[in-house]
Amino acid sequence: GCILEQFGNDMYSVMSSWVEHQWANQNGQKGLVDGWASWARTAMTLGALSYRLTTALLNVANIATVSLYLGPQNTITALHNFYGRGMSDRCKEIFSKSVFVAQRAEVFDANIRENVQKQVGIGKWKKLKETEQKLLMAGFKPIMLTDMMLALPAWQFEYERVYREADPTKRTPEQIEADAVRAGDRAVRKCFGSGMKQDVNALQRGSEMTKTLTTFYSYFAVVHNMVAGKVAEGRRIGYQGGDWKAQAAPIANGVLCMYIMQSIIDAAVRQLIPTLTGDEWDWEKFWKKSATNIADNVFGAVPVARDVVPRFMEAMMGERVQDVRIPI
Repeated sequence: GCILEQFGNDMYSVMSSWVEHQWANQNGQKGLVDGWASWARTAMTLGALSYRLTTALLNVANIATVSLYLGPQNTITALHNFYGRGMSDRCKEIFSKSVFVAQRAEVFDANIRENVQKQVGIGKWKKLKETEQKLLMAGFKPIMLTDMMLALPAWQFEYERVYREADPTKRTPEQIEADAVRAGDRAVRKCFGSGMKQDVNALQRGSEMTKTLTTFYSYFAVVHNMVAGKVAEGRRIGYQGGDWKAQAAPIANGVLCMYIMQSIIDAAVRQLIPTLTGDEWDWEKFWKKSATNIADNVFGAVPVARDVVPRFMEAMMGERVQDVRIPI
């Protein structure tokens, strides 16, 4: 009643849906169709991410996201400060300060969490189920490690920034510390996504069939939100009297980093790996992959279109059409 009175019906509907999802039994009994959809989604996730060193290396493309959030110069500073001075100790310090980052280091993505945290059996089957979960989680360790190689420097930079900018005459040491931890957590959540149950996108809270259409949606939600944030920034500049160039600057920056730079880095890493074994660099393949990556990122937040448009582009360019998100 208080939420309805203070914030209105729209906010009440959003909060009601969110609360229902938090208390829902994720491991409850499923029908035949939902059971098949859950199995297909798990198979897709495992096939694309589990024990895949190539996929883990592609996390280097997240440098574009961090650069958009922190700025290019601050990103270089963050990496230098983290890797140049006692990385192991800094990791332990961050995990001790941030419960969010410590939990995310275990299960960093919503798709992985749901696929791994299955209902554990009873009796003689309990040990088997627990062993299965451990094997599944081991397959995602390389991706988790490469995900953290940029997430932790970003967290540390924002944490230290708050301390540099804090006014000790207005804030107590405890308040400054809490502000610093929140700033670090916010940077990781904005740039890499949360993966926590309470932060799952509304489209990922639907039926098993809906979830099948939104596999890997956590990443594309991050891309969409980062660009949307830059669009909102441009509009605010316009409301404050800025000219069209000032309004377009943050939007262009968001599109460049999230759609173009990430796509090109991804394609470059994929093309670089075969060259390490003696193959020649294929520029045509590189640019084709960059183009389909851009389509993936642009349409990634739109169910169905996110699968159809990039595959259509591959067909138009004469490439073999294949998508692990489609269970065929």
